[in-house]
Amino acid sequence: YDRYIQTDASINMGNSGGPMFDLNGNVIGINSALISPTGANVGIGLAIPAELAKPVIDSLRRGQRPQRGYLGVGLQPLDENIAASLGLPKDQGEIVRSVVPGEAAARAGIQQGDVIVKVNGQDVNPDQTVSYLIANTQVGARVPVEIIRDGRRQTLTVTVGQRPTEEQLAQQAGGGSAEGTPGVPGGSAGSVQTLGMTLQALTPEIAARANLPAGARGVLITAVDPASAAAEEQLRPGYLILSVNRQPVTTPAQVAAAVEAARRAGRTSVLLLVKAGTGPEAFVGIDITPR
Repeated sequence: YDRYIQTDASINMGNSGGPMFDLNGNVIGINSALISPTGANVGIGLAIPAELAKPVIDSLRRGQRPQRGYLGVGLQPLDENIAASLGLPKDQGEIVRSVVPGEAAARAGIQQGDVIVKVNGQDVNPDQTVSYLIANTQVGARVPVEIIRDGRRQTLTVTVGQRPTEEQLAQQAGGGSAEGTPGVPGGSAGSVQTLGMTLQALTPEIAARANLPAGARGVLITAVDPASAAAEEQLRPGYLILSVNRQPVTTPAQVAAAVEAARRAGRTSVLLLVKAGTGPEAFVGIDITPR
């Protein structure tokens, strides 16, 4: 949620927190970091812009804890494959991969899979992310958030919350691991191959053999062709596919049918919602063009 000034003025060890001046003596930044493989300055430094530091300084002067706006969502950029699967332009918006219950986004009706394209009238892009726009919005402000859901644009009004501490955010994340699940059973009757993956329906027996938690849902990946598009997107045996193009799946046949439907519709990729081990759910766009 921050931005930095990159400078070739010397920022040395111990300079953090000191002012960065322009040639007229104006404070334009607060020295924050240096890039150095050895600990010595190599001519690349980073400073927090003064206009971003000022609200924090003002809060401290009033004896208050600095506040940052908070939406309560996990976000992913629209890379080429995710954007293509949704029929949207690349890098124009961010997709919501998770929503924290009870926080500002959930209360406003934002859902997993929504694409946030504008916050308070400002476009969302890699240089102006949702996190940056919300973090620099006053806590308690009511702002319009424009989303795309199932191809339709709509605007929701969000009452901006207060960003929790880093410790609280870590507890929300749950410390889950994104590593693959050990003990993945091999292919068996009923398995299907698509997109370079071997898929298996998730029965209680298979879930137990794969060391998956009780209540796990979705379709299990049991093998991945190293030369496939799925492997390029870092999908591994043990991952669960929860949905394809935002439609929940429970059988390999449903996954294969959704991929074929996307091909017939002229799409170049499909959108998978996957879960790795106890890590968070995430969207992955998979190229489905002939290879």
